[in-house]
Amino acid sequence: WVLDQVVPIAKNHVVVDVGCGSGNLTLHSAEKCRLAIGLDPSESAVRFCNSINSKANSVFIPAAGDALPFPDESVDVVLFVEVIEHLDQPMKIISEIWRILKKGGFAFVTTPNYAFPSLWAPVEWLADQSRMVAKMGGGEQHVQKFSPRSLAGTFQKAGFETVYLGTF
Repeated sequence: WVLDQVVPIAKNHVVVDVGCGSGNLTLHSAEKCRLAIGLDPSESAVRFCNSINSKANSVFIPAAGDALPFPDESVDVVLFVEVIEHLDQPMKIISEIWRILKKGGFAFVTTPNYAFPSLWAPVEWLADQSRMVAKMGGGEQHVQKFSPRSLAGTFQKAGFETVYLGTF
């Protein structure tokens, strides 16, 4: 897992997976930390995650990212994987992530790379044109399109420091 190579998760950490989807990263993180919490605005996704969850140190909660249900500086690691590109106003959630992270905390963020020579843009266009993916909200899958530089700049505006920036 790329997560294991980049994210410093320790046994005493609280990890929050914002937009956890099917819960895979939350459950994977639970193997390494004190508490792993998966959040998703989809109640059906949360029901699914709770139905497959067998770990005592993980929980899944329905919650939107623009009002994270945690006190300030209470979380060690935030996972924000393949979510930001779907948001009309990502700075609201980025500010919330900044708020809940402890000083020295770590945010792991991934999104498709739209910078040339990445092949993501033509692959996505082909999938959309071939109707291989569902339309979201009556429009495109991704409402934000980031390059590595623009993603780092967006998070830096909220106060984050880039520790690692890469593509895969």
